[in-house]
Amino acid sequence: MERLLAVGQADLQRLQPPPAAAAEGGSPDASEAIGEKALLEEEEEEEEAAEAENPLAFLYSGCWRPLGYSLSWVSGQEDTNCILLRCVSCNVSVDKEQKLSKCKDENGCILETLYSTGCSLKLGHVYRCTPKNLDYKRDLFCLSVETIENYTFDV
Repeated sequence: MERLLAVGQADLQRLQPPPAAAAEGGSPDASEAIGEKALLEEEEEEEEAAEAENPLAFLYSGCWRPLGYSLSWVSGQEDTNCILLRCVSCNVSVDKEQKLSKCKDENGCILETLYSTGCSLKLGHVYRCTPKNLDYKRDLFCLSVETIENYTFDV
């Protein structure tokens, strides 16, 4: 999640105008130093962007099985400390017993609990029925950040 936020910050930095001294044509030595510094910063930004573009695998920290991938990322919810994914791997099982959400901001949501197939521990839930104001969450998988580690693929 932090890595995905960092991508946005790198994009913002790339869109910023050049330093004033270089734009105003300061002394040759100063502009050369600024040019070299800008070149180094640009290379670092390109490396960070390349890292950020590589997909992430979300692994369950208990049994280290892959649960899902950043390619199915919808959003991160800081208030509930979870991430929302469109789909999950076959290492996640869904308990068909439906429960009413107990969270104060999710009145009327019907949930199904998610478990790891490797160790049967709870991972989160999937939203099966939602009130109109939470329709964007319907059929999304909510995985607790506390149970997840991530792994970056080098492509």
